[in-house]
Amino acid sequence: MASVFKLHAKVKRRYGRGVLALQLLTKCMLVTALFLALPVCLVFAEQRELKSEGFDKVDAVLLLDSSGSMRITDPGRLRDEGAKLFIQFLKFGDRVGIVEFDREGRVIRPLTEFRQDILDSLGYDIGRVGNSGLYTDIYAGLQTARKVLEESPRKDANKIIVLLSDGKMDPDPKNGSAEKLTDKLLNDLLPELKAEGIKVHTLSFSDQADKDLLSQIAAATDGMNWFTPTADKIHESYAELFLVVKKPQIVPLTSKGFRIDPDIQEATFYINRENAQ
Repeated sequence: MASVFKLHAKVKRRYGRGVLALQLLTKCMLVTALFLALPVCLVFAEQRELKSEGFDKVDAVLLLDSSGSMRITDPGRLRDEGAKLFIQFLKFGDRVGIVEFDREGRVIRPLTEFRQDILDSLGYDIGRVGNSGLYTDIYAGLQTARKVLEESPRKDANKIIVLLSDGKMDPDPKNGSAEKLTDKLLNDLLPELKAEGIKVHTLSFSDQADKDLLSQIAAATDGMNWFTPTADKIHESYAELFLVVKKPQIVPLTSKGFRIDPDIQEATFYINRENAQ
């Protein structure tokens, strides 16, 4: 068994029904993930096998609902911690952008090369997403997120949109009815996104969320859909999203230690303890 090794590291912890995320940072480069059997919890994910493009790099746009209902369903802004957790799992070579939407989509941050030294800046931008919009126009939000990806395209990266919402399609009547925009979304926009290789992963929470529509959005683009009834489980959805998007090495911990190759300069551990406090 390997001897005890030292990592001069910044350790960040997130707890949630047996979930512990530790990010151990030294310099940069390789990500390794470790977890034990995922517990059954109030986070429901679709059971589908996803196609893999084989790219290691990720271009991700966080598309975050900024409608006024967020103040009721998530008054403590726990959703922010989930989004920050997902970003912390990214590595050098990935890019991330942030878009908010209510009656329209607005770019908070365009696609930005991920680096450890911009984590605080990314966290600040996530906190800038509002919660006072009068409408919820998912169609407009996806259009804006798509433009962010199209403005800075790469052929060697998986293109994803991570859509988080607690509501139903409720657009400004000036932009069209909910029925008309939902039809355009399902029959026009989503087929175009799929043709462009853009997957939309959807995270819905609260009983007010349109779970059926968000599930259709994910399925139509070969993405995944998660639902959690309350905001305090959102970070678990983001953590499971990481496993889908980054496809890390998965190893069961069956003894007191494990080996890490000496060439590895960075290791991110996602540890899931079964029946743990």
